[in-house]
Amino acid sequence: MQFQVLVLAGITMAGPLIAFQAQQTQPQPPPPPLVTEQEVTQETRTTSRAFMKRAAETGRAEMDLAALAVEKTQDDRVRAFAHQLQKDHQRTNNDLTALAVAKNVELPDELSAQAAAARRKLEQLSGAAFDQAFADQMVRDHQTAIRDFMQESRSSESEMKSFADRTLPTLRDHLQRAQTLKSVVGRHQSFEMFPSSSRQQ
Repeated sequence: MQFQVLVLAGITMAGPLIAFQAQQTQPQPPPPPLVTEQEVTQETRTTSRAFMKRAAETGRAEMDLAALAVEKTQDDRVRAFAHQLQKDHQRTNNDLTALAVAKNVELPDELSAQAAAARRKLEQLSGAAFDQAFADQMVRDHQTAIRDFMQESRSSESEMKSFADRTLPTLRDHLQRAQTLKSVVGRHQSFEMFPSSSRQQ
């Protein structure tokens, strides 16, 4: 009798353990992905569209302020830099426009509120005060643009990465020239701001 009780007790205790082991051996469905490939692609495209619009605004602002500098400055160094800005940013803007057409992205065709405010400020200045404010604005604008283009250069979209990589050397050159200009405006005109060894063809 005692043996039968022990056997029954053993079966009673082993039942839940066997059921638990059977549950554990059943195949579990894989967890759903946190982000699907389609969502990643869509996010990349959205990010690139936003970058293209910012780049267009930046390029338009640089062209506009460069034209203002050509008009207002009496310093040949400032005028030469402004002409270079116009030439380089026109080429970049053309490349960006072609990309936008290919990707069906509508680019802004007006100055941003920030760029318009910067222009109004510069319009009120003249002489050395204008030259110094213009150089300072170019330094800040190109520092911001370089950070933006560096981030886009890591894009998984090959066309956007290529565009950013092609444009970054020009932006860095502009920043270096703007920093040099900022340090020399107001000095004697005979100072050569851009030594021949640093000029780009």
